[in-house]
Amino acid sequence: MAFPHRCPALELGLRSLRKGETGLVVCEPRFAFGAAGRPAARQGDAVLPPDSHVEFHVRVIQLGASTGGSGPADQLEEGQRKRSLGNFHFQYSDFEKV
Repeated sequence: MAFPHRCPALELGLRSLRKGETGLVVCEPRFAFGAAGRPAARQGDAVLPPDSHVEFHVRVIQLGASTGGSGPADQLEEGQRKRSLGNFHFQYSDFEKV
């Protein structure tokens, strides 16, 4: 996923889906946005209150490159993904997830 405001549970749930499949990802607060919740990123976006359970109804339309490989390029991509996720949590002062 190319979104900086993703939640870990959604990312893990999407890894088990294939192109054309649909799924329901149910997230406990600690695997979603936690005690910080999710403030509106842009004007008009909804605010997600702290400690909220979240459900994502998803359908995979297109797949990008896999991040599950073990080669140097795959490891670098996975590191960049983790850094992006850490930066997101830092931005919202959710230091336990950073």
